[in-house]
Amino acid sequence: MQDYDVFMNDGIITSNGEYTIIEIENEEIKIIREGSLTKEEILQS
Repeated sequence: MQDYDVFMNDGIITSNGEYTIIEIENEEIKIIREGSLTKEEILQS
């Protein structure tokens, strides 16, 4: 089991419940599981 430091909630899920899990370490973004948000959408935020 992995420990997490931060959880982010961006409101109501409008898709079929798929959510994106990312890991940020040393300013590098790693997609653990891609859901309704793509890496490109995350980087635009």
